Amino acid sequence: MRLAHSIQHEVLVIRLEGSLAAWEILEIGTQLKDLITNSNNMVVMDLTQVDQIDAAGIGVLTECHRRLTERGSNLLLAGAKGPAANAIRMAQLSEFMQLAMSVDQAITMAAPTVEIDPDKLLDDNEP
Repeated sequence: MRLAHSIQHEVLVIRLEGSLAAWEILEIGTQLKDLITNSNNMVVMDLTQVDQIDAAGIGVLTECHRRLTERGSNLLLAGAKGPAANAIRMAQLSEFMQLAMSVDQAITMAAPTVEIDPDKLLDDNEP
């Protein structure tokens, strides 16, 4: 299991690659916990390169969601397919987590919105 992360549009994107399964979670557990614990951002978990998720993996995703929710943030799961998507569906994670078809869609869903004052859109020189 490999893990990489980046900030995109004020959203923490965590890319996982491999199997999100008990025997591989040990390799990334501490790093993932630190990223989630220290994040002040919304978090997108990129699952496009995850080939399977077992019960331990579902537990990790649920725990990440719980930790973020306690701080008023959110976890979005993006790009799951094949056996990984089936595991998410079977565990009914969509009942309490947002799912997206792609990382770009998830970032759009998670990115902070910018409030625009309509009065500032008008040119001051116009009547």
